[in-house]
Amino acid sequence: MIERPQGGDPQFSPDGEWWWNGHEWLPARDAPHGKVGTSIIPAPVASGDQAVLITIGNIACTRTQVITPGGSYPLAGTTWIVSNNTITTSSVSTLGVVLCIIFILACLLGLLFLLMKDTKTQGTVQVSVQGNGLYHAVQIPVSNPLAVGQIEQQVNYVRSLVATLAATHTP
Repeated sequence: MIERPQGGDPQFSPDGEWWWNGHEWLPARDAPHGKVGTSIIPAPVASGDQAVLITIGNIACTRTQVITPGGSYPLAGTTWIVSNNTITTSSVSTLGVVLCIIFILACLLGLLFLLMKDTKTQGTVQVSVQGNGLYHAVQIPVSNPLAVGQIEQQVNYVRSLVATLAATHTP
């Protein structure tokens, strides 16, 4: 389930499949490229014939370049950092309390309904890239623990591209 974001600023869902235009969720392919909030950010454009392999927030990568709103930089020698700034809370479900009250009168097994939990995750994951003349960070809102793992895997993929470049350029 995709939750409706607070405020009217356009944003993408954690999985990148949907775009909130301020009134409704639309497929991401219908989103205006590069528009984030009220500022216009150029859409990632790869130079030459290199295709964009992955996009993390507003950072895009080709085999040899990092593309940010500030420009394109070499991918070789970059350092990628992921900071998980999420919190997950767990509480007794309201439904569990209601069912416990109803079934406690019938038998003591109604107490088992108190084991029903509601788990909620909220916060952001910050992805930073540093390199020669480059520093860029992006905060990606998440509402699901799986989205945190997905972002970490995306950064690990980019790290593997950096390692491949380092291995091919080592004498």
